Amino acid sequence: MEVKTVVVGPLGTNCYIVSGEGGGDSFVIDPGDDALDIIEALSKDKLTVRTIILTHGHFDHIQAAGAVKKATGAEVYAHPADQVPGVDKPLSDGLELVAGGETLLVMTTPGHSRGSCSLVGDGAVFCGDLLFRDSVGRTDFEGGSMPELLRSLERLKELPNETTVFPGHGPSTTIGREKMMNPFMQRGMS
Repeated sequence: MEVKTVVVGPLGTNCYIVSGEGGGDSFVIDPGDDALDIIEALSKDKLTVRTIILTHGHFDHIQAAGAVKKATGAEVYAHPADQVPGVDKPLSDGLELVAGGETLLVMTTPGHSRGSCSLVGDGAVFCGDLLFRDSVGRTDFEGGSMPELLRSLERLKELPNETTVFPGHGPSTTIGREKMMNPFMQRGMS
């Protein structure tokens, strides 16, 4: 799995371009802004996008989805609970999306928003604003819930410790590191 990060917008959102080792078809995850930068990165690596995935519906993760869709013809996926305009297909728990020989499994992980989802691939999880290095996403926006977020973290704890966490903002980390260092991952929730 090849992962390229394009940091976009005024809030420094991580937009991920995920492809197989040989390039070709790819996913674009969270095109939050700066559509031209995302399209340029795709063109530079000669990647074709068929699927745009929005981990949740907050503006800083979705603003460039329409422009990237228009430029590439890709379909936009998001969870219906976040009521994102312009979505072609819904995300649901257990849905598998395939591009370039890579499979991403959708895991619904509400808490930061009602429709927050994480995407689990080979040794990786793209979790939007659920989990950050040493912290978690805010729950004080409409649709946010700390109890739900803690339950969602419990789902992530089931992933292998060596799983790389690709968050919506900031540096990547691993599940194992966050279990040891992140107070929210240590809290637990029954």
